[in-house]
Amino acid sequence: MIFGKSTEELSFGEQAGMERSTMALDVATSLLSTQLSKSLGQELQLDYLEIKGKDNWQSATFVVGKYITNELFISYQREFGDSNDDDIAPETVTVEYELTRNIFLQLIEGDSKARGADVIFKG
Repeated sequence: MIFGKSTEELSFGEQAGMERSTMALDVATSLLSTQLSKSLGQELQLDYLEIKGKDNWQSATFVVGKYITNELFISYQREFGDSNDDDIAPETVTVEYELTRNIFLQLIEGDSKARGADVIFKG
């Protein structure tokens, strides 16, 4: 509740303002992630580093990833801040293996909602 109303009760203008605010947050986190990737990514020998802010920074997600081999990529994701789940700080580990040029096997381990295996086609 930003305007003292639920999202269903917001006027069109108030909803548009929230969308612009969300887009600005996305741009800011993208710029921050890019700068961190350049400085910390090289220092820590990471191939991927991203920060995603949610709900006006009431919560955030931090993701790092590394290619172990040309075919094997591992990432670690950690959430900070407010969470609707009972978990204090949900975290997820993802392993992605390139079976062929376009087909990948992805294994995900995290909380009960973020656990499983996928076969992914990338064109």
